[in-house]
Amino acid sequence: MNILMTAAETAPIAKAGGLGDMVFSLSKVLRSEGHDVRIILPLYRSIRPKLNGADKEILRFMVKYREKSRRVTIRSWKIEGIPLYLVDCKHYYDREGIYGPSADSGYDDNLERFILLCHSAMKLIEKDIWIPDIIHAHDWHAALLPALLYQRSMIKPDSPKIKSLLTVHNMAFQGEAPMDDFALTGLNTELFPRENIKFYGRLNLLKLGIIYSDKLTAVSPTYREETLTDEINGAGLNDTLSSRGDDYSGILNGIDHEYWSPNEDKHLPFILKSDWTEFKASNKQAMIDELKLSGGIEKPLIGVVSRLSWQKGIDLLFECVPKILKDANLVVLGSGNKKYEDRLSGLAGENADSMFFDAAFNEPLAHRIYAASDMFLIPSRYEPCGLTQMIALRYGSIPIVHSVGGLADTIIDYNEDADNGNGFAFKDFNKFSLIDKITAALEFFRDQDSWNILLKRANKSDFSWNRSAKRYIKIYNDLTGAN
Repeated sequence: MNILMTAAETAPIAKAGGLGDMVFSLSKVLRSEGHDVRIILPLYRSIRPKLNGADKEILRFMVKYREKSRRVTIRSWKIEGIPLYLVDCKHYYDREGIYGPSADSGYDDNLERFILLCHSAMKLIEKDIWIPDIIHAHDWHAALLPALLYQRSMIKPDSPKIKSLLTVHNMAFQGEAPMDDFALTGLNTELFPRENIKFYGRLNLLKLGIIYSDKLTAVSPTYREETLTDEINGAGLNDTLSSRGDDYSGILNGIDHEYWSPNEDKHLPFILKSDWTEFKASNKQAMIDELKLSGGIEKPLIGVVSRLSWQKGIDLLFECVPKILKDANLVVLGSGNKKYEDRLSGLAGENADSMFFDAAFNEPLAHRIYAASDMFLIPSRYEPCGLTQMIALRYGSIPIVHSVGGLADTIIDYNEDADNGNGFAFKDFNKFSLIDKITAALEFFRDQDSWNILLKRANKSDFSWNRSAKRYIKIYNDLTGAN
């Protein structure tokens, strides 16, 4: 089966979050199952140095947005055996960031930038460069594609049928713009009822994708339910999602077990050989020495690796820092909201022997935090899926999470289910609930025999992509009528 993944990002060459991980990891597993999976994404400035002249120009065309013409080149390249189509337009993509100049700000012309991505995917088809059976579109950046495919089927009913699947990673971002920008989409207003185009008087690309995709998925079963019933998670599109009925399903994301492997991780000072206790103690001591933390390995170490945003519950973390630092060391890695960065820097400066904060993008440090920490804190207000809790378990760091979205699908509270519990989860989003779970985890840590039970369960956790990929394959087969 031919599958074209269309997304704003993909690991390992252009990644801002879990979306990039999902696109690349799922593509790898699908190719291992014999499917011809290719990815189309913008050629960002950060990708150019990696090409080393190995890319090939396969198509040139012109686009005209807001009365200005731009030359676009599509280049082909491969990474780890996966073919990529890179959309090269320096005006739109030769910039410092993927979505904006910083983690908490977007470019003013992002609508044009990602409409161009969708139009480029359609050019591959129109020019007969490569014809997919399925276009798998990810988030609002690619959500115009189902509508463009629908328009193509109406205008050219004899053309090859291409099915679409839209995966919603985060309903908070919808690709909204003034209705005056509708002309940029290339859609014919006669084919699209106004109620499908408009959302509170504005253009909404995600809404278009939800309505016109053949199938629709969310990145976890619980997040799917939350988008249907909860106004925050549904972000105003609850009814639109509900109208899709059984065409809308929830499939939990996975992680790449080859990349996130404590047995082979090149970023760790000590890899896992056979003894989990030795693995944790050695990496913890190395981090204590590196960051000059107090208390030795007997003192609990709590890790946080997160985007610093309102969604991630960082404001709730602030309220709990004094309690945490009474009994544990705290290491935080993340960037985003400048106010959050400044406050974390201040707290770390005031408590240098028990707290460390780094706002830089530091992938090796992230790996070392997973391996060194005893507990991993994820207080997200909402979390469509989340990968950090899966990675933490893989490295023997026990998660403390707010039980929402994918966090609820992956972490079972030990106090509520001692036979299956693999972490600590709170349901009410307030500092008292979080402190209760932190306290419970710290008390549990003092009984090393009991703690080792959790470590053994962490060791047995399997959040690889194999199971989830089978569910995607079933959807693809249902769409195409394949066996």
